[in-house]
Amino acid sequence: WVNEIFPMQWRIALSWMSGYFIYFVMTPIAFKYFGAIYAGQLGMSLTLCNMVMATGLAWISTKYPKWGVMVSNKQLAELSKSFKSAVMQSSFFVLTGLTGVYISLWLLKLSGSNIGERFLGLQDFFFLSLAIIGNHIVACFATYIRAHKTEKMTLASCIMALLTITTMLFVAYLEYSRFYMLMYAALTWLY
Repeated sequence: WVNEIFPMQWRIALSWMSGYFIYFVMTPIAFKYFGAIYAGQLGMSLTLCNMVMATGLAWISTKYPKWGVMVSNKQLAELSKSFKSAVMQSSFFVLTGLTGVYISLWLLKLSGSNIGERFLGLQDFFFLSLAIIGNHIVACFATYIRAHKTEKMTLASCIMALLTITTMLFVAYLEYSRFYMLMYAALTWLY
């Protein structure tokens, strides 16, 4: 345990803490620089998008034990096939879900419903959705890598957390709310 599991556990913990800053630092920054309304819209939109992503990741997370067995039995061809299938199904769900949410928000805003005003504008929501798709892909590959009993995402996660914090603070400080979600999407795809 000490030699095999512990080294991986602390790396996963560090990646998780970095992930918190990558995924959730935007809302408090938005609150400080753009006000409560924009931050609330961002928080609601982020929660909605993360629900779609979390549901889509069920195709991945349920395979994790099976993939661990495949790795230990050196069934790498089967592992690759299973991973590709799960990623395709999961990605299809996330893309379809986010498209459905986007269309629903468009219809709500078109109808003049007050509910639609509780979410980001359509352009910002589109960029947030692009970021969520990127986050989803990273989560899929991180799970696949961890099935091999290794954690290769620690350094990348720490760097990405620092980049996210500094970039989002810089964009917010300059009061470029129009570029806030665009920059987040660009950073996510850089990851």
